[in-house]
Amino acid sequence: MGLMNPHQEAWVQPLQLHMDYWTPDNRQATFPRVTVGQDYNYQYSDKWLLDGRYIRLKQVQFGYSLPARLLTRVRLSGLRIFVMGQDLFTISRLGPVGAVLDPEAPYRTNFAYPSSSTAALGLNLTL
Repeated sequence: MGLMNPHQEAWVQPLQLHMDYWTPDNRQATFPRVTVGQDYNYQYSDKWLLDGRYIRLKQVQFGYSLPARLLTRVRLSGLRIFVMGQDLFTISRLGPVGAVLDPEAPYRTNFAYPSSSTAALGLNLTL
């Protein structure tokens, strides 16, 4: 678990965190109103106590190797087709910041950007 202050060092945080501040037209906002030179927005609160538990699919690979009897006609000793993915999804209880911050990021959440998801399709040939 960790504490978060949404206004502290805001210039290094992902922009998406700054899209839901309190205004008279947005009274159900996630974050308090933005002010300059005031201390009350910088007070820590248990509202920002976050549950750091998460589950993530780090890496998965599915493949199929064609039977050798089919490969002798094309003079191959092996052919494997595969698809793989990395960091495909994360389920966390980070509340309003869960969509933009990586739960595996070290200590300071205001410097952490989410990890990128990747997918690849491949072919292994053995001659």
